[in-house]
Amino acid sequence: FYGLGSDGTVGANKDAIKIIGKHTDLYVQGYFEYDSKKSGSSTISHLRFGPKPIHSTYFIHSANFIALHQPSLLNILDFLKNAAPGATFLMNTAVAPEKVWDSMPARMQQQILDKHITVYCIDAFKVAKATGMGGRINMIMQTCFFKLSGVIPADEAIGYIKEAIKKTYGKKGEEVVAKNIQAVDATLENLHTVPLGTTITGHEIPACVHGDAPAFVKDVLGKIIAGNGNDVKVSEMPVDGTFPSGTTQYEKRDLALMIPVWEPEKTETSKACIQCGKCTMVCPHAAIRAQMADPADLEGAPESFRSADASKMHKNWQGKKFIIQVSASDCTGCTLCSRGPVPQAAGRQLGVLREAARPRPQAHQQHRGARRPVPAPAVRVLRRLLRLRRDALHQGPHPALRQPPRRGQRHGLLLHLRRQPAHHALVARQGRPRTRLGQQPLRG
Repeated sequence: FYGLGSDGTVGANKDAIKIIGKHTDLYVQGYFEYDSKKSGSSTISHLRFGPKPIHSTYFIHSANFIALHQPSLLNILDFLKNAAPGATFLMNTAVAPEKVWDSMPARMQQQILDKHITVYCIDAFKVAKATGMGGRINMIMQTCFFKLSGVIPADEAIGYIKEAIKKTYGKKGEEVVAKNIQAVDATLENLHTVPLGTTITGHEIPACVHGDAPAFVKDVLGKIIAGNGNDVKVSEMPVDGTFPSGTTQYEKRDLALMIPVWEPEKTETSKACIQCGKCTMVCPHAAIRAQMADPADLEGAPESFRSADASKMHKNWQGKKFIIQVSASDCTGCTLCSRGPVPQAAGRQLGVLREAARPRPQAHQQHRGARRPVPAPAVRVLRRLLRLRRDALHQGPHPALRQPPRRGQRHGLLLHLRRQPAHHALVARQGRPRTRLGQQPLRG
């Protein structure tokens, strides 16, 4: 079972293996594989059960059932390389059943035909949203597993799942339990068999690492990103165990099902962008960038490359074009940019840019003229606050040479930092911290 950290896949599989072990005579084992990023990272759950005792923990290399819980992993990991002949493959996808075959990578299509794999699909996120579960699809996918695997009759299994829901989520309230049970009841009617084609019509999987990446990133980190970290040789690893810094820029995880759409002009659903730059500041993954360009530099840019006349609040912006760019591959869909810090400033509504399984660009859509960062007013305010705090705590490089800010500003900031006004008076008069005899200097 392939999922993402915090989507509930591992927890649901733990419940599933407990149900099988409790209500059958089979020996069971749940073995879980994680990567290093925890929440939002890929997880692989290995569930093993059968009439013979299980003596060790090891990965499954001939799976009779494989489930893809997260569509964002479709173009990254090779799911079917360990599929047994005649296996069952379950996909969570927003694509209609009759179009699922064409949305698959060519490699996956070939594996399905060679191994005679049966494919099922469900739009688990649609079911979860309709039942008030948000992005929690674990119980929906678990219900599909018991229906398709046949290890326990489906009606009995659903009853056991509901019992596990009450036990697991009972402390969170009756409303949470009711939503989970409602999601389970709505699952099977949305489970469909995928009609398979006879020819290879899929797309080629894009490279996990850019072509201009260093050799170490391509040869070592590229394998890890593609889910083949176990194939990296010891001789390929750094001798002292240290990795180069700044390598995260080459990993594009494509986690978000929905990403923000910049609205430079007023629309029916949003106000016009006021070019405050706060959406770029609040984005925790730097997936939103504000840039400035000359109109001449944008000649020949594609129609999808949006821009707006720069605001008149700064004299250096006169005649310039303001641009907001969103990296679809780096966005995680956290929605912070659309919720704050000033939601009424608009220009930050969420919208679906593409189908979940379609290959996406590997970096920002850059144009030759959009390469100068914007000195946004909000950035200047933040820098001013940081300077005030640094001066108050005397953490600057040359505190004795720095001119103290005005007394009122320093007094208010020190009170905010819960410093004593008496100490503030010493700082304002002398320009550097003083201590009384036998006291330690105040530190941040």
